[in-house]
Amino acid sequence: MVLYSISGLSVGPHKLSIEINHERGPNGEGSWVWIDAFDIQNGKGLSGGVPTATVGRYENDNPALTYTGIWYTNQHPMHSGGSAVLAVGAGSAVTLNFNGTGVAWVTYRDEWSGLARVILDGELKTTLDLYLSPGRAQTAPYIAEGLPPGNHTITIEVTGTKNESAGGAWVWLDAFDVIQ
Repeated sequence: MVLYSISGLSVGPHKLSIEINHERGPNGEGSWVWIDAFDIQNGKGLSGGVPTATVGRYENDNPALTYTGIWYTNQHPMHSGGSAVLAVGAGSAVTLNFNGTGVAWVTYRDEWSGLARVILDGELKTTLDLYLSPGRAQTAPYIAEGLPPGNHTITIEVTGTKNESAGGAWVWLDAFDVIQ
């Protein structure tokens, strides 16, 4: 059942907030709010989300990125754009659909970082150990260049595992750089 719909918005990023006011109707037994899905039109009359990203930097809060699992925001000036996101749950992932000939994953690495899978165009390219001592911001542990011109997809997936020296299995995303 659709409870809210809006159309005719200008092309570009938009923000939709749902505020829980902890009230209930006269026949309700609780004040739970359940959200099943959002159906987003991409400005071309096509359902399925935001358009494909083009050349440039895509910060972690860019609507072109799709997240699954639980991600936490870390705000600090050392990160590109002033923030990065991190996840530790196995299977948590971030995906960017882009149009270009290359892409770089920009991340934070430290003594609490674990292992992540890099999936490009549906193919597992590598599993990276992100442990680094001392920690360092805005590193690029994975860069793909020389891709055929056109649409591509990169996914960074948290494995939930780490090497024996790491104190945790956190995987960070600061930004993606799309290269032409």
